[in-house]
Amino acid sequence: MKNSLLKILSVSILTLSTAQAQFNVDFGASNDPDPQIVQAGYDGWSADRNTALHSITQNFSNSLGIGDSIDVRVYEYVAHSNALDPRNYEPITSGPFLSETALLQDLVIHARLAVEISGLEYGEYNITSYHHATQYTNWGTATVLVDDADATNRIVASGVTPSTGTNPSAITTVSFSFTVDETTPDMSFEFNSSGDNFIINGFNVTAVPEPSEAAAMLGGFILLTVFLVRRFRKQ
Repeated sequence: MKNSLLKILSVSILTLSTAQAQFNVDFGASNDPDPQIVQAGYDGWSADRNTALHSITQNFSNSLGIGDSIDVRVYEYVAHSNALDPRNYEPITSGPFLSETALLQDLVIHARLAVEISGLEYGEYNITSYHHATQYTNWGTATVLVDDADATNRIVASGVTPSTGTNPSAITTVSFSFTVDETTPDMSFEFNSSGDNFIINGFNVTAVPEPSEAAAMLGGFILLTVFLVRRFRKQ
């Protein structure tokens, strides 16, 4: 009986934790030479490798957006002679990140790389971006700066160098929180790599629950726990 109660509580905790909405984007090329393979659970952002554009915006349907609509723009934060370079590299062949090969093998390259997310519901969010190349090793080391409702040019990471290889034991990620509101509805982050090419594979965005929402979730879990304990005591 005790084991059954623990299993039910574990399922309840998992249900509460996974109920939180996410917005996951996987960057890549639509023809390099084959179309991008999108990581399971992600939306695919892809562009023609030969498009010669310096700013590309794509729209996604997601419940975190106002009207379920979110725009993601990849662009250069200062003018540069080179265009954005979406690429699909070799897959991960082995190791602990084999299941994430679709995310980590494709990317966007630029020497003045920046990403803007527009249309999120007002509030606080957590984001993790991924920076790995299965081919080549000569990537820049970047300082990551964020523009959001809290500040402009806020440094959230420095000394960020992409991980490399087809059998990585670790991959490079950058995690930080940001806020959007009525006065600053867009969030952007740039990778200042002193002119060297930098890369991004994709990102995950999750909403930070409001205190009232967190309290309601905790209260619901407590009530569920009390109910289950009483139910099993009667058996």
